[in-house]
Amino acid sequence: MNEVQHVTISLAGSAIDVFADGDQHWISLTSMSTAVNKPDNSALRFFNGKSPELSQAKELSALQFRNFRHGKFKTLVKCCPLGVAKFYWKYLQRKGDIPADALMLALAEESIERRVNGTLGIHQTEAQYEEQTTKNRETIKKALKLVSQIELMLQDDSVTSDQVKTATAEKEQLVQQLDPEELSEYLDSTIKVWEQSRKEREKSQPVGFQQFNNWISSL
Repeated sequence: MNEVQHVTISLAGSAIDVFADGDQHWISLTSMSTAVNKPDNSALRFFNGKSPELSQAKELSALQFRNFRHGKFKTLVKCCPLGVAKFYWKYLQRKGDIPADALMLALAEESIERRVNGTLGIHQTEAQYEEQTTKNRETIKKALKLVSQIELMLQDDSVTSDQVKTATAEKEQLVQQLDPEELSEYLDSTIKVWEQSRKEREKSQPVGFQQFNNWISSL
């Protein structure tokens, strides 16, 4: 009988507990939750729900659970198959959760980069991949926050040209760091709509301008 092995990996800056039993890998439900800044029992609540993502997990994966004892005090750790974690994060992503969205996008980018590097014979260590993916995740978080804030501002009746310039400058800085074409195009189109909305409303004295500047400064 194979001995169960436990490893803690760093995934885009988050600690993930994984148990290996033969060729099967199991991920801690608590790790799944904390990886996206959610309470420890968030993933468990997901599995007790009725979301489309849970239905997909049941259809496409062997949805089962196992308990492993870990640590000095043999703490019981509830786990599910490693491949199931993406359905929980996908659920949060659909709900507009920025930490989950950033994690999924950063991991997708790393996966593509690994394939390209392998094809070209470029070697990078795991530490290098982790450092780059963690940095990308944080950059994506900032970009998603900016997109979210712009969309909220579109619902406001008072948007000035100064606000448009501020958001445009911040967008350019983020795109230079991340360089994703789709994000750049989306932000460009969003800001154009925003500016057109401002012109149509013809508001000269905004409210909320200082709040917007405070938010930009906090990024």
